[in-house]
Amino acid sequence: MKKLFEKKQKENIITQHNPFSKYLTKEDHLHSQIAQYLNMQYPQCLWIHCPNEGKRSVFERYKAKILGLKSGIPDFLIFEQKVIEYKALNVNGGTCGLAIELKIKPNKPTLNQLLFLENFNIRKWFTVVCYSFEEAKEIIDWYLENTPGEKPQPDPILTNNQDTRS
Repeated sequence: MKKLFEKKQKENIITQHNPFSKYLTKEDHLHSQIAQYLNMQYPQCLWIHCPNEGKRSVFERYKAKILGLKSGIPDFLIFEQKVIEYKALNVNGGTCGLAIELKIKPNKPTLNQLLFLENFNIRKWFTVVCYSFEEAKEIIDWYLENTPGEKPQPDPILTNNQDTRS
C-alpha cells in the first residue's frame, strides 16, 4: 500500500494535466498530498479538509460569512476517538479527534488559528501545526495507529499558544 501511495504521489495524479494546477500554491499541494495519503492509507477514517484558505470575491466573502464560515478552523479534522498516552505533555486519556493546521515555512499560524487549536484542545482534541508532508504523515500515523512508546513530532499544541519555531 505504501509503495502504491509513493508512486501515485510522485505522479501527482490530482494536478497532472490539469490547466488549473498552475494556480495552486505550495500549501495547496501539501493539502492535496495529505488528502491523498489519508484516502489511501486510512480509507475507513472519517476526516474532512476545511477549505478556509484562499482569496474570495466580495460576494464569496459575504456568502461565507452568512453561512457561518469561521476564520482559524484547522485545515484537517480527523474524527477518530483514541485513548492516547503522551507523557511529555501530560496527555493521558481519551481524545475526540486530531486537528491539523498545515503551514509552509516561514509562515506561522495566525492568532485565530492558534485560538481554534487551543479551543479544540480544551474539548479533548489532539492538535498540531505541521510544516511538511513528513511531519503531518508522522503525526497521522502515530495518532491513528497509536503505537505505544513512539512520540509525535512536531510537538503538539496543547496549552501553549506560542509557536517556538524559528
